[in-house]
Amino acid sequence: MVAPGGKQLDGAGLAAFFRAAGASRPGLQMRISDLVLIQESAAGATVSYREFQSLPGAENTERWSTVVYEKTASGTLLWRHLHETWVAPAAA
Repeated sequence: MVAPGGKQLDGAGLAAFFRAAGASRPGLQMRISDLVLIQESAAGATVSYREFQSLPGAENTERWSTVVYEKTASGTLLWRHLHETWVAPAAA
């Protein structure tokens, strides 16, 4: 995973992040929009989307994300890579 600020996390680092962050932000709401299928094949797919996060008492955040999925022999999808980038503020 490449986080919005550019930090790279490998599989172990990402697992540790999720373990530490689990349920640490009560009230967090997330929604996605603007889904775009970039590529698909029998082996998987690449998808981009816009993600909105809101937390009571905190600033809302938006990011563009691109995720690469791999399809297993059983048909499940494995999350192979995620790259997130902050959405630039709108010009005034």
